[in-house]
Amino acid sequence: MRTRLLTLIFAGASLLVSVDAAAFDPCTFLPTPRQILVGDTGSDSACNFANIASAIADAALHPACTTTIHIMRSSNFEHLTISGQSVNLQGWGDGTTCSSLAAQCDPLTSGCPSPGTALPLATIDGSNAARVLVITGNSYVSLRNVRITHGEAGAGDGGGIAFSGTGSLSLSRSDVSTNHAGYGGGINFKGSGGAASLYLLSDTTLFSNTVAVSGGGIRVEGTARLFALESQTYIHFNHALSGYGGGIELVGAARADIGSPGYNGDGVVSYNDAVNGGGVAALPTSNGEPVVRLFTTDPANSVQIDNNIASNHGGAFYLGSDSSDLSVGVLCAYDFRINNNKGADGAALYADSDSSFSYGDQGGEIYLNTVPPEATGGAGHCGVETPPALGAVPCAASTPCNELRGNQAKDSNGQPTSGAAIVVGSAGSIEAERFSLRENGAATLLRLTGTYEYYVPPVLRNCLIADNHTQHELISVQDGRGFGINGCTIVGNAIDNGYVMYVNGSLTLVNSIIDQTGYSVLDYVGEIANRSINYVIANETFTLPGAQHTQGNTPVYVDAANGNYHLTANSPGVDYAPAQGGSDLDGKPRDIDLAAVANLYGPRDIGAYELQSAPAGCSTADTIFCNGFQP
Repeated sequence: MRTRLLTLIFAGASLLVSVDAAAFDPCTFLPTPRQILVGDTGSDSACNFANIASAIADAALHPACTTTIHIMRSSNFEHLTISGQSVNLQGWGDGTTCSSLAAQCDPLTSGCPSPGTALPLATIDGSNAARVLVITGNSYVSLRNVRITHGEAGAGDGGGIAFSGTGSLSLSRSDVSTNHAGYGGGINFKGSGGAASLYLLSDTTLFSNTVAVSGGGIRVEGTARLFALESQTYIHFNHALSGYGGGIELVGAARADIGSPGYNGDGVVSYNDAVNGGGVAALPTSNGEPVVRLFTTDPANSVQIDNNIASNHGGAFYLGSDSSDLSVGVLCAYDFRINNNKGADGAALYADSDSSFSYGDQGGEIYLNTVPPEATGGAGHCGVETPPALGAVPCAASTPCNELRGNQAKDSNGQPTSGAAIVVGSAGSIEAERFSLRENGAATLLRLTGTYEYYVPPVLRNCLIADNHTQHELISVQDGRGFGINGCTIVGNAIDNGYVMYVNGSLTLVNSIIDQTGYSVLDYVGEIANRSINYVIANETFTLPGAQHTQGNTPVYVDAANGNYHLTANSPGVDYAPAQGGSDLDGKPRDIDLAAVANLYGPRDIGAYELQSAPAGCSTADTIFCNGFQP
């Protein structure tokens, strides 16, 4: 009897024998990986089913097992539904036959092999008639070597894939392309009734998906989380025609962790377009605040959001706000690149604001290489799970990193606008450490509006603002806002008309270099008591009356002609200010006391960079071979 029972169990799990689940389901006693082969049943007797829908229905009869459905054909015209199941869709794309695969499978141990990278994808085509794949309930679904295409949801959501429920969906060596919907053109992923996770694994692309409103590539909403951490992941050329998030839209409590190095040199989110948030949009609701985190997982290829377009606000990122619910969108970026994006306003970043009679203003939040206040996992902040727990690493020394470069404030016709590269609205905040703003073009580089800050006043630390071109001031602080700069170098920018900075509010400017020959430094409108300027070198000091430990002087750079604005050892600004600790833009220690350089007020170099060492005898300006810059 024991031998006969084992025979029945193994036969029920094999891919060549069908068992009536109503009579006996071996998964009840021995949960195993089940294997089902979909192919031409007429010519290959080893194929279990002729279509994927029938295989999914069979898998539903064995809920205790995870079923892998092997798809042998390269073209499959179907509309599929998975509800409360654990199913893997494994494509072979005419790369093998049911018979040859059956000879390799051992479903009670290791299962069947995965297809090689040379095989074509198995396409599941919705024929522009309906959604391709609908997933509901508590489901765990994976796609490998599969293409989801020509799905159509009309004004609804999820043209390619519509997920609503709990569990997870993962895609590996797959693509979701040329699908249409009102929302979530490629994938609409909604966590409902509990947590849900969407994983974009290596060699996965979402492209040429289009929505009438929002979420061109992916829309993530509810209690859901997106992970895009692996190499060769690409969300590109998706379109949100009248709304938010050309590449990705986050809604409510949704979160996104993006660390992929991208695809063959392009950023992980690239060449998408929308009205607001060409790359990514984060929109809060009464159900929660969305958070997107950027971080690098490959030290030689930093995470990048690039070449996205917004016809209105936020070329790379749009961060929304909802004052009636006291909720905002949040960006937390570490070791990142946000490059070559375009938008009419906020070409790189746009933190929007909203106002209500009951709660006043609320504004989006931007945190670059810094931890926001109250970062305890509560609403509106970056969370206690640190990026290193997800594989985050620092950029290699030679890798471009921590930059917002080449972003342009332009309209849909490519004409310059009156917008800025970065916009922070009323009650919004930007707190930024160790970053550079280079080669951007806008009317204003950074514009801050509004009368107060909900968490902290905007502040820039250890930054380089260089080689940008603006029509007006580089920095415009309006409406009585507070603003601070500590340890930054502002140099080599072209300003068509105006000062380097306009501030109508309070200002703290310390430990910094402003080297803008031919331009006045500060147009200050406000109470003198609210202005603090200390330990600064500037090209002119007439507009800085009352500044302390400040001098008009010209720094000496390692190679300004080629954009290297590290100070030489004989430059003014080296060993200039009192020690404060921390790191410079390169991530190197501050407050290095050089023996060859006499301290002026202390060991700290002012500006973006701290000189780490210098040859002896480099304290005078005429010293030969004295650049002193050490990597």
